[in-house]
Amino acid sequence: MEAHKAAASKVALLLAAIIWGSSFLVVKGTVGAVSSTFLVGMRGAIAFVLLAVIFHRKLRALDKGTLLGGALMGAFVFLSYTLQTVGLSLGTMPGKCAFLTSNYCVLVPFLSWALTRKRPTGRAFLAAFVTVCGVGLISLDGGLGITEGDALIMLAGLCTACNMCANARFAKKHDAISLTIVQFGVIAILGWGGVLATGSIPASLNLKELAGLLYLGVFPTGLCMMLQSIGIKHTDPSSAAILISSESIFSVLLSVLLFHERVTLTMAAGFVLIFGAILLSEVRSSAFRRNRLLPRRQKLFRHA
Repeated sequence: MEAHKAAASKVALLLAAIIWGSSFLVVKGTVGAVSSTFLVGMRGAIAFVLLAVIFHRKLRALDKGTLLGGALMGAFVFLSYTLQTVGLSLGTMPGKCAFLTSNYCVLVPFLSWALTRKRPTGRAFLAAFVTVCGVGLISLDGGLGITEGDALIMLAGLCTACNMCANARFAKKHDAISLTIVQFGVIAILGWGGVLATGSIPASLNLKELAGLLYLGVFPTGLCMMLQSIGIKHTDPSSAAILISSESIFSVLLSVLLFHERVTLTMAAGFVLIFGAILLSEVRSSAFRRNRLLPRRQKLFRHA
């Protein structure tokens, strides 16, 4: 049963990565029409209303720990979304944004180590390093310059890492969906607080912009954060970070399909590195556990 839960969790994280891969393109197309606080506030509000309606019974059982955990997670996501959105508005391209945000892949093992005092394996560090190299080949095929927008997006990656560690910590003890609902409520409150403080409500929105906001609120925000909360409950944070970082692959693939972006040999090499890192993290880990159990099984067989 535990093996099935672990496998389902990894599928949930990969599905979230696929959808998140599309979000960079939609945000880039929407950010010119609305402010970053309005965009983040709308994402949080749409996701909160959607999940609160679907899982309204969960709201009756909210406890102090769920409220605290959801609020902390929501604060980190709000900062991450806002920094990402501002970075994209300053000219950073979606592919490069995917790479710079993925620095959480390296940060998560260190943050998790600091919180749990459980040192990650050398394999986890190696897989994280290989992942970042792969995403770099995919997303930075043409230059390594760091602009003001790039720096903000790197800070967004730090906030994402903090969210994943908080998620892993609270999801072990509290209901994942309840945590996610509270998280979105906090994002909506902080986002709309920023809108009211800056007076950045747009005068009008066309159909395309409304569709973009609705998509961002329902899928990359509501559905994906719920999938992450459910998936990380049965997955090591370091492994979860690597699986989610594959969003950069899907971001580029969608660019190829929708905008006819050309895939170079460098980008193809990046694909190979990321898949190799996932295999290093997952397959080798499973083989290690089987081999570690083998002597004990042989010993039991001799005593039988």
